[in-house]
Amino acid sequence: AEWCKYDLRGLKFEVVRPGPSPTSPKILLDWVAGFWIPGGGPLLAVSSDRFRLVYDDHFWNYDGPLALVRADVQRWSVVGDQVVRIQPVALYPGGFVDEWVMWGWDQVAPWTLPQFVPQDREWHSRLDEYRQKFGYAPINGLDFVQPCPGPEKKWLVGSPTNSENRPENMPKEIFFTVFQKEDEFYMGEVGSTRPPGCPGEAGAELQDEAVLPKTIEP
Repeated sequence: AEWCKYDLRGLKFEVVRPGPSPTSPKILLDWVAGFWIPGGGPLLAVSSDRFRLVYDDHFWNYDGPLALVRADVQRWSVVGDQVVRIQPVALYPGGFVDEWVMWGWDQVAPWTLPQFVPQDREWHSRLDEYRQKFGYAPINGLDFVQPCPGPEKKWLVGSPTNSENRPENMPKEIFFTVFQKEDEFYMGEVGSTRPPGCPGEAGAELQDEAVLPKTIEP
């Protein structure tokens, strides 16, 4: 596999408060963040009630020619003893699709535009059922990330599905419409038919999915 040439390192972190002794802190969050590719961060910014961790990771179950590496964003809010992941969850639209597919519906529902929730929930259920059964996501990376014309910041992302173990209700390709509001991404329409209004199959900018900012804020 192409991704095997990268030096992938497991990455996890804890959020703690002082406990009964210096060696016994109160653990609020023990999180396995996936993989980190040395040289791509990590960058960390912390405030009194939130923190952000940015680093280079690889696309989930991806073995294609484009955008093998992507920037990963872990931004969390800490209120009392509650630690909750908040937006932004990605730096680029392709990475956002990867996050949306990877996590459960309760996690990604707030990242989905309300008018698309009914149909997107059905699609997410199909994808999640596959992931739960086989242990990996059914999409196999990205075919293209095409910027769409118009006043809104919007992209059409085409993702092929795995040919191995593909169920009858799973198309060969899924199209994701991604919207950006300031630094946050939201899922729009998801479907097996390419929607109109966003022609082209741009791919060159996919290589920029791994570019990290020089500095970050919490």
